[in-house]
Amino acid sequence: LRRASAYANGMVYVVLYGGMNRILVMDVEGNTRKTIHVPLQEGDEFRLCYDYVGQSQGHLHLIYHAYLDLDCDEIPPENQSYELFIWVLEDYDTEEWVLKDTVSSLKLFGSMSPGTTNDFEVVAVHPDHNLVFLIQHYKDELISYNMDSKVVCRLCTLDPGYVPIFPYVPYFSELPALEKKH
Repeated sequence: LRRASAYANGMVYVVLYGGMNRILVMDVEGNTRKTIHVPLQEGDEFRLCYDYVGQSQGHLHLIYHAYLDLDCDEIPPENQSYELFIWVLEDYDTEEWVLKDTVSSLKLFGSMSPGTTNDFEVVAVHPDHNLVFLIQHYKDELISYNMDSKVVCRLCTLDPGYVPIFPYVPYFSELPALEKKH
C-alpha cells in the first residue's frame, strides 16, 4: 500500500488513513505543525482511496478516487466507473479546499482490469500546468490527463516489470548561488 505524502512549501504532508480523513503537516525535523481536514464529497456510499498529495502552481493538491461498494452483480467491475477527485487547497489558514476537477476511470482508461478497483496510480501533477500523470497497471500505460482541455493522452507503454515511477525533484541546496553567506 502506497502512502500519499509529499514535501511542499517547506513542509511534509502525509495523508492519515483509517477513517481519519486528515493531512498531517510536519516540519522537516518531524514536528507536527498542523492537521488539515481532507475534503469529502457528500454521501456515505463512497469508499475513498487516497492517491496523491503534492504541489502544483504553488498550491497543495489532493487527488483521491471514490467508488461504490462492489456488491453489485449487474455491472462487471471492468465496466464500473470510479471518480477521480482533484482538490486544491486554496487557503492554508482557513483550510478552504476547492474541487478543481473530477474525471471517471472510464474516461481515463476505457476500462479497468477485471476484479479490481485499484488498477491505477497517480504518479504526479505537473508543477506549472493542470496536468495529471497516471499509470494504468492493467495495460502498463503511462497517461496524462489535461484538466483544462479534458484530453487524455497515452504517453507510452511501460516494460513488463517496470519499477515504480517517482517524479524528479531537483536538489538545489548544493548550488553555489544558494550557499549561506556568513
